[in-house]
Amino acid sequence: MQNGEQVNMSSAAPPSPAPPPLDNWASTPGDPPHRPAMVARGSTPLIAELRILIVDESSADRLLLRTALLRGTSRYQIFEAAEGGSAVDLTQRYRPDAIILDYRLPGQDGISLMTELSKLHSDGAFLIITRQGDEAAAVRAMKSGAADYLVKDQVLRDPIRLDRAVQAAVYTKSLERENERILEALRQRNLELEQLNKKLWVMSHTDELTSYFNRRYIQARLDEEILRSSRYKLPLSIVLVDLDHFKRINDTYGHLAGDRALQAVAHLIRSALRDTDLIGRFGGEEFLLILTNTDLPGAAVFCHRLCERIQHHPICVGETMLSMTASFGIAALSDHHKTATELLRIADKNLYRAKEAGRNRVVAGLGDSSDETFVDIS
Repeated sequence: MQNGEQVNMSSAAPPSPAPPPLDNWASTPGDPPHRPAMVARGSTPLIAELRILIVDESSADRLLLRTALLRGTSRYQIFEAAEGGSAVDLTQRYRPDAIILDYRLPGQDGISLMTELSKLHSDGAFLIITRQGDEAAAVRAMKSGAADYLVKDQVLRDPIRLDRAVQAAVYTKSLERENERILEALRQRNLELEQLNKKLWVMSHTDELTSYFNRRYIQARLDEEILRSSRYKLPLSIVLVDLDHFKRINDTYGHLAGDRALQAVAHLIRSALRDTDLIGRFGGEEFLLILTNTDLPGAAVFCHRLCERIQHHPICVGETMLSMTASFGIAALSDHHKTATELLRIADKNLYRAKEAGRNRVVAGLGDSSDETFVDIS
């Protein structure tokens, strides 16, 4: 045992069986001796066999504190240290429930030692005790984490005061630990709820097959983008894309192959879009694209490139390479067409024109009357 370190086990009446030898306790700092459970007696907490560490340079003062504890109603296992090194060793070995520190210690004060010990043993309650009362020291001690600040003369006049202070400090610390446990459980529960909410959001807003927006949500986003573009006077175009002769793939290779082909084309389209653009599955083999800050000519150029990209990008389904094409119908926001319903009607009409003109082409137009712009890019 180190110089200045003393282990003294004492218990208040009624007497209890002798505790196990110290050599059988806590061979490592992470394996402390069994901690008795907390029980209640009336309205006053009672904790059986608390482990207390008294750190005081004066052996007479340590005797005073030990005697005061033994005059209380609780049972204690008391360890003593005369300086910081021994206090660190005893704290690591026995993990005391409460540590009583003299304010003035050899080479350092009790508050700085308390800070050091709390890093080693955050579950312990700390009490600072001094020969003479000092309001500034008391404030500093409490701000640094002490549960209480006591004056030795007060303990001498009222020995039970120390017992009550230790019991209250340990009980408060146990409540803090329980509160931390509850808060951690709540944090975990909130995390689980957040993850569940994200899954629910994905399920309700995306298409299960392609993982892109479903029809209901892409239409809701179209309404939002129309409002934003109208407010800030920005161009906006939409595109309806339909895969040509897709039914043949399902009939020839099966629906599983058709699903894989649909996924591959959807990813190909998404890779060509900007981060600000949106894609959603609008029907069986039909997609709606929202091209933000893009006018009609710009949308036509983009779709023409995408049309060629799909045509020259065979899709691998199992051991089969499928050549696919798509048709495009484009509509743009204008003074005459300001709603999602109108834009979708025009885009659908232009998509029909692309199909009627032979498929694998882009049709862009402002409207469906004879005097409105009509562009067929094949």
